[in-house]
Amino acid sequence: MFTAAMLNLGLTLVAGALIAFVCHRRSADSTNDFAGILAFFLSLASVFGIGGAYLTCRHIQNRAPLWAIPTAIGVFAIVLPLASYPNVAPVINWIAGLAAACALISTGIAVTVSGAANSNRNEEMMG
Repeated sequence: MFTAAMLNLGLTLVAGALIAFVCHRRSADSTNDFAGILAFFLSLASVFGIGGAYLTCRHIQNRAPLWAIPTAIGVFAIVLPLASYPNVAPVINWIAGLAAACALISTGIAVTVSGAANSNRNEEMMG
């Protein structure tokens, strides 16, 4: 589970860095602003990654259903664009995209590791 949690957190941080890079390139701001944009999206990615890692570990232990992961994180991807104001809409859309990416990452890791863990448990019971 430690590996799943670290993989989850690492991939969400990579997603946050990629979204920060693309957001910065599309906004055509100065290079001085990139550090602030990167810090902002990495901090959000770490929050989504920690939440996703927690739910992933709960799913691996058969203590949380799989649908809880995309539901918990995906709420941000759906609600934020609907509740935004025109002057912050572009940033909200980038945050929603980050939330959707993190939900997909966490769900994918949960399915992969849970399937491997369940097959190992079945082999131990049989042998």
